[in-house]
Formats: sequence, C-alpha cells, structure tokens
Amino acid sequence: GGAGNDVLAGDAGDDVLGGHDGDDVLRGGAGNDRLYGDAGNDVLDGGDGDDLLVGGGGADRLAGGTGNDVLEGGDGADQLFGGDGSDILRGDAGDDILDAGAGNDQLFGGTGNDRFSGGDGDDVLDGGAGADVMYGGNGRDRMQGGDDDDLVYGEGGDDVLGGGNGNDRVGGGEGNDLIYGDAGDDTLGGHAGDDRLHGGDGNDRLYGDIGDDLVFGGAGNDWIEGGAGNDRLWGDAGADVFAFAASSGADAIMDFDPTVDRLVLNGQHFTVHDQPDGLRIDLSGGGTIVVGALHASAFSSAWIVG
Repeated sequence: GGAGNDVLAGDAGDDVLGGHDGDDVLRGGAGNDRLYGDAGNDVLDGGDGDDLLVGGGGADRLAGGTGNDVLEGGDGADQLFGGDGSDILRGDAGDDILDAGAGNDQLFGGTGNDRFSGGDGDDVLDGGAGADVMYGGNGRDRMQGGDDDDLVYGEGGDDVLGGGNGNDRVGGGEGNDLIYGDAGDDTLGGHAGDDRLHGGDGNDRLYGDIGDDLVFGGAGNDWIEGGAGNDRLWGDAGADVFAFAASSGADAIMDFDPTVDRLVLNGQHFTVHDQPDGLRIDLSGGGTIVVGALHASAFSSAWIVG
C-alpha cells in the first residue's frame, strides 16, 4: 500500500496484501490470504478461506470470515472477529476485543484488559496479563483468567475454568463445570449443574448454587455455601464459614473443625441428632446438614454465628 490511507482488495486466489503506513482497508476475498495492516488504524477482512491477518501497530479491526483463520492484533486496542471456522485469535498488547464466533477456537489476550467471547464450539480462552472479561459461550470450554482481577464465565456446556492470579470472579453457568479460583481472594459460583469448585489460595467465597456440588475451600478463611441440591463441602485449611439457606438440600460437611469453623443458618430453627456417619442437623427450612466424624454430644451453640 505504501504511505497514505489505502484500499486494497484481493481476488479469488491466495493473496498477500500489505497496508504499510496509513489507515488502510484490506479485503482478501476468496482464497487463503495473508493480510498485514502494519502502521495505522487498519481494517482487515479475510473473507472466505483460511487466512492470516496481522494488524500491526494501531487500533485495528480484523475479521477472519469463513474458514480456519489466524488473527493477530499486534500493538493497540484491537477488535478481532473470527467468524465461522476454528480460528486462533491473539490480541497481543493493548485492551482488545476477541470474538471467536462459531467453531472450536483458541483466544489469547496477551497484555491489557481484554474482553473475550468464545461463541459456539469447544474453545480455549487465555486472558494473559490484565483485568479481563471472558465469556465462553456454548460448548465445552477451557478458560484461564491469568494475571490481575478477572471475570470468567463459562455459560453453556461442561467447562473447565480457572481464575489465575488476582481476586477473580468465576462462574460456571449451565453444565457440570470444574472451577478453580487459584491464587487470590476469589468468588466462585457453580450456577446450574453438578459442579466441582476449588477455592485455592486466599480467602474465597464459594457458591455451589443449583445441583449436587462438590466444594473445596482450599487454603485461607473461606465462605462456603452449597446452595440448592445435595452438596458435599470441604473447608480445607483455615477458619471457614459454612452457610445454609432455607433452600438448601441434604448437605454434608466433610471436615468441620469445631475449634475454628462456624455455621450460618440464616435464622432457621434446628434440631441435632446422631446418625452413623456423623452429627445431623435438621433445619426448619427442610434442609439437613451432616457433620462428619462428630456426634451430637459434641455440638455447641457457639458453632452458630448467623
């Protein structure tokens, strides 16, 4: 293209287009094309075919179109749209928008505060450095927030989600999800489905929500709430609080430490009984709590803090 603001269009073959300086528009058309925006705020449209789009410097807009495309934003606040097909999107430096579209896609934010949308398909999303916002869409997605304070939401499908470093918010959405808070003081929500939540390091808040969930607090002083369904709860290390609402099901605390752990019953009346696998607390809201390896004689009202 040279200096100036250029408009370049390929034909039905496999084209190589370079914008060089200026705010350029490059359209590959049909075929397996290579488009390079270089300097400036460029618009790159791959069209049909398996294309490579490289934005370069500037705030660029890259659209892969139909096909299995590779999009690299480069420096600047870029917008990357994969379209149909199994695409690879790399935001690189800057606060980028990565929208994969349909297909089994891979999205890498790089540095900056990025926003991800996986769309339909089994996607891989990696936030990298920065405070990122990530939505997996439908499909069995694998998502990792990376550094800083991220929002990671799986949406539909059985997802594997990790917050990474920072104080993250991680939600499973629909499906039977596996959720890791990792480092930091995280908030994890299983939402619908039979989920498995691991708080990891830090003082975390874990909510199983709907479904029969397994919830592990990890290191730190955690708040653990199974929600609706028959849940099994582990506080692990630290002084943990186990909370039960009127909508709780038949839950079990697997490692209650009466010297440091506490219960929140939200004002429900209760009765205490012995049974073979531990102390059972019957709640006036209809739920039950089995506290493993303890007997009714060990119960103390000091356990109840709310």
